[in-house]
Amino acid sequence: MIGTTIAMTSLSSKEVQAMSTTVVGDNGGTSVIYANWDDNPLKTNTNSKVSVNDEIVIKVDTSGYTKTRPIVTVTYYFNKNFMQNANGSITPTGTNNNIVRRGEVSWLGHRPDYWFTVPKGFSEPTSLVLTNARGINQYNNWAAWRNSNSRGVASRYQSETDAKAMNNGSPDNWSRYNDHTQEGPIWEHNGSLNWYLNTRAGYRWDEGSDKEAYERLRNNTRSIYSDWENTGAAGAEIQVTYEVKDPVNTQYIELGAGVHINAGGIDHIKIEKIALPDVDDTPENQKYEPNKLPARQGVKDVASLTSEEKASLKTALKEKNPLLERRLKGGLENGISIANDGTATFTYTDNTTDTIPGKDLVYKTFLLDKNKHATNSRLYTVEQTPVDDYNNITPDDRKRADAKLGELNGFTPDYSKSNYPAGLFNRTRVKAESDYKMVDKDFAKWDGDKLRIGGVEYFGRGLEETNGVKNNSLIPKEDLFVQIPKADDTKQKGKDLINGLQNLSDAEKEGYKREIDQLPANTLEEKQKLQNEVNKVVNKALEKDAANKALKRS
Repeated sequence: MIGTTIAMTSLSSKEVQAMSTTVVGDNGGTSVIYANWDDNPLKTNTNSKVSVNDEIVIKVDTSGYTKTRPIVTVTYYFNKNFMQNANGSITPTGTNNNIVRRGEVSWLGHRPDYWFTVPKGFSEPTSLVLTNARGINQYNNWAAWRNSNSRGVASRYQSETDAKAMNNGSPDNWSRYNDHTQEGPIWEHNGSLNWYLNTRAGYRWDEGSDKEAYERLRNNTRSIYSDWENTGAAGAEIQVTYEVKDPVNTQYIELGAGVHINAGGIDHIKIEKIALPDVDDTPENQKYEPNKLPARQGVKDVASLTSEEKASLKTALKEKNPLLERRLKGGLENGISIANDGTATFTYTDNTTDTIPGKDLVYKTFLLDKNKHATNSRLYTVEQTPVDDYNNITPDDRKRADAKLGELNGFTPDYSKSNYPAGLFNRTRVKAESDYKMVDKDFAKWDGDKLRIGGVEYFGRGLEETNGVKNNSLIPKEDLFVQIPKADDTKQKGKDLINGLQNLSDAEKEGYKREIDQLPANTLEEKQKLQNEVNKVVNKALEKDAANKALKRS
């Protein structure tokens, strides 16, 4: 039986398997409420008018909470009367509860034991104020709180070292240490922290209950305080003031409280998770750092990215930085902007920014432009042909341009002239050795470094257009040819970028630069591929630079 205590000899026939449920917490978070007397903690027996959620109320005050004074005041109301508010919430009236649950709390005349926990991230209480049938009393240290056998306290810490470290301590040790008053180690004759939890929260929770909440309660509790009330004094109020140990990094706390009837074997528990104010005033751009891409993206012009290239880069950065969704102003979609040169700016919720230079995200790749040019009968796709010297186009360059035009448009250039219409040949419009037939009645003629394409109407009859339709098109040089980047320049740009990486050793930099120098760039094909091959080496260097940076931080 869950939550069973050491005396379980006279349980009622109402006893069934216990379970827990999650409800909206008293402070806007979530609460797990549990009862071992009935299977529904929302109504712990048929004679009850309220649930465990109302029987144990936890009110948290962080109104004065700051980074330098991280004080939290928690008031625990046990079995108190409540006033129902118009919005459905409840407010303790401060009077003892003589109607709701009194019969159960004083079950067979036994005394209720009210208890609460102190999380690991808190100091021991700086003040405790107990309000019960005997009046109001304040306790500022353990000696005062523990001067009665009706009040107890146990801790997992027995030394200042463990308390400061906020480690697991020794929860089975029967001594305790108070980091606020420096009391201890003191022997707790009622038992260890685990003994207190076992006898008040149970050794375990069975199926149907939130076992993770139970485990968190046990593992995250540094100490437990108990107040054993008189039989007729059903209600109690305990106001506790704590100091949070690490306010900058503590975002949530989880508090536990309960009602325990030893002879009746009754355990009612509430575990509430509460958000603390964010007091970390460190600028966001000092707390977070966006991740770069695992590989730079190739673009045509590193000084002027297209809208499509910017969108692609932004998508890649969003996928690489999912944890910044709630940290960026407007989320990932609106918190990342891409400049013309590929520089990415991350704008945080406090308007501070981080930037990743464009050179770390994009590189100039060897992309070939495609354009459309038409005769009066057909639309042709024209792609640039890479050349060694754009200012000195050779006959071989033109032949390669012819072959590419044919490959893209489904024909083989015919230079033979034997199949040309006689009138076309006699007019000498496509008579030169470099002139050729394209598709059907379309022909091509070089005009310096430009290429004129047209049909018989133009080349045979000299008509610029027929019935308003243009019969020819002059393909400009820039649509036909493109300069292959100089190998030395391409390699040097890659090496310059590697030299600028701040987390590589000199030996590592030299290794990557040597790898770039060894890349072949002799044939036209090798020259065309060189930019991409250099980028592969640069990507490896960027990856190593990021790894070295992570090691320095750790």
